[in-house]
Amino acid sequence: MIKQIREKIIDAYYFCWRAWDTVKGIPREIKYFIQRGRRGYADCDCWGIDSYLIKIVPLMLRQMGKYQSGCPFDFFDKENKNNECARWRAELEKMAIGFEAAGHLSNVDYLESGKEDWINNEEKKKEWDEQWETGIESFKKNFFGLWD
Repeated sequence: MIKQIREKIIDAYYFCWRAWDTVKGIPREIKYFIQRGRRGYADCDCWGIDSYLIKIVPLMLRQMGKYQSGCPFDFFDKENKNNECARWRAELEKMAIGFEAAGHLSNVDYLESGKEDWINNEEKKKEWDEQWETGIESFKKNFFGLWD
């Protein structure tokens, strides 16, 4: 009985603490929102540029592939009617997968998901390393083609 009461008190304490911490952080989040609007990034994004890019680049690449109106000449396939940029979309997906693999390698996703088995899985690490290398090479090679 006492143990249950103690657990309920602890749960209530942490609920209140998290609520207060959220409210206390609102001015800071507003500041970051304004900074992103003015200059495209916030101070907090600079604290971990790698993890920031790992999170946003795949989203941007996939959005480009979904809503693009053109593609680099090297990827344009005039034979493939109504789907002339299919090769470019596949290349964008390869880049996105590479950045996601970098997220796995840097344990950004591990820390957020609680998947403990990722740390010791050498097979997965090797696969992600290959995906990262492939993706970043494609990103470097096609960097100046990332326009719409």
